[in-house]
Amino acid sequence: TPYVLKDPYQYQTGLGNFLQSEAYPGAIPLVNNHPQFPPFGTRSEKISGTSFVGPRHRNLHTYVYRPRPAFFHEEYHPYKHHLETANPSPPKHLTPNSYNWPKFQSGPDQDLDWTEQRLFGGNGDPTKKTGISIWIFNINKDMEPNVAFMSLDGEALIAPSVGALDIHTELGKLLVRQNEIAVIPRGVKYRVTLPEGKPARGVTLELYQGHFQLPELGIIGSTGLAHQRDFQIPVAYFDGEFVQDQSSRDGVVATANNGPGWTVIARLNYKLWSARQESTPFDVTGWQGNLYPYKYDVARFSYLGNLSWDHHDPSLFVILTAPAYGKAPGTAVVDFAAVGPRWEASEDTPWVPWYHRNTMQEFV
Repeated sequence: TPYVLKDPYQYQTGLGNFLQSEAYPGAIPLVNNHPQFPPFGTRSEKISGTSFVGPRHRNLHTYVYRPRPAFFHEEYHPYKHHLETANPSPPKHLTPNSYNWPKFQSGPDQDLDWTEQRLFGGNGDPTKKTGISIWIFNINKDMEPNVAFMSLDGEALIAPSVGALDIHTELGKLLVRQNEIAVIPRGVKYRVTLPEGKPARGVTLELYQGHFQLPELGIIGSTGLAHQRDFQIPVAYFDGEFVQDQSSRDGVVATANNGPGWTVIARLNYKLWSARQESTPFDVTGWQGNLYPYKYDVARFSYLGNLSWDHHDPSLFVILTAPAYGKAPGTAVVDFAAVGPRWEASEDTPWVPWYHRNTMQEFV
């Protein structure tokens, strides 16, 4: 996509790869993930995205190295539970009717930030790790200083339809613009600001079970649809400085910019909770693993279509899927698809797709 707003950040590429990144050379220990004395006075911390004994190709985890482990924080307390955005009612309204919603207004009628998303709908139960939820964000201001957010319910797929989001995660920074999507793993802290102060709106799809992954290609072959190399993963960013200290083991000590302390706002079972901690959540000097945030430019999707007649199923447009393990083969918890510009040149076939009574619910 030829963006007017340029991306100032650096990235690694390759969704599913085991990656590593250092904010300072030597920040990641060699061989031993948990040395007694990690480099630069840090501590080893592991973020698990799956069970310990899951199959190797689905076993997601990342080691981070930071001066102060994330374990050290005060007790969580309910956060603004008098507001709908912080304490929404779980989706319960079922209907056989189809709905069309009017276009969302260009900007909120009050000042709202990332913590004030609205629950739109969903299914399943986050406490049982089943299903999904859909949240709408329509924001016009940055998150408050020294405030971070995380979801303990699920993995978030963020899709801005207007504007852009500057997302600072524990593992690095992402600029996510219109026509890009980002995925933030469950439990990873991040902070959202608005580039140039311009409003942004869009959708957050929260996945309660499993993780988003690329769909199988089957007889398509080795290429087509979304390619692994087009997914961008942030590089490590340390909110602090590396100070020369000859009395230390490495001659260098990682010192974080903690300031007056931080507030972490967490979503659990739809509700928001907050806790204080002394250290910045963005004090990671280096990380290694296969569980990380990433983003994708939808314009890089390689569309496939027919060369003769008829319509193919919209599964050809799936960018990311979340398999429903234990269900019928090929069943997904959710598929995220994009129907973008492409040639439609089939014979004796109407351009508009046929009427379809789908077994899955669609949110367009």
